[in-house]
Amino acid sequence: VLVTHDLNEARMLADRLAVMDGGRVLQQGTPAQIHTQPRNARVADLVGIQNRFQGLWLGPADAPGRGRLRWTAEGEAGAGPAAPELNVRDKGRLPPGQAVNWVIPSDGISLLARPAMRAGDLAAVVREARHLGEITLATLTLDAVPGARLILTLSGPQRQGLGAGAAVGIRLDLEQVHVMPVRTA
Repeated sequence: VLVTHDLNEARMLADRLAVMDGGRVLQQGTPAQIHTQPRNARVADLVGIQNRFQGLWLGPADAPGRGRLRWTAEGEAGAGPAAPELNVRDKGRLPPGQAVNWVIPSDGISLLARPAMRAGDLAAVVREARHLGEITLATLTLDAVPGARLILTLSGPQRQGLGAGAAVGIRLDLEQVHVMPVRTA
């Protein structure tokens, strides 16, 4: 048994993790399970998932096991018709109209040159790019979702020449989206 506040240490050494807050176990599982499928927004915060957003669950999609998620702006109860609608995995547990939080790991977000965009991709603007040796930490915003900030850790050629103000595109790997209901008191 190892007790630590160092998330990297826990991920490197542990076969199983127990995420605790205020003396209560919030979630147990492998490091990969907890990072890709946090039980709720608090677990996502505690394990350092930076790309956490709000949404509105619209219900089942046309294909079995798929659902429709409307990406809403921070603090917005509903969403306008221009808000992006995502076709994501559906576990069949959410009623239509349910407010949700959702997460996507940064490796589920691909950075694109605007000419390479296709249907379903989103236009973004680089707000900050911190070049830290072999990696770059980038913060992007989307016109389609005011207030949403995507945080990416980039390496390799895709980060070369990336700077604040650059117009880029993003493509989300919708298989990596994990949806969590918002619990009301």
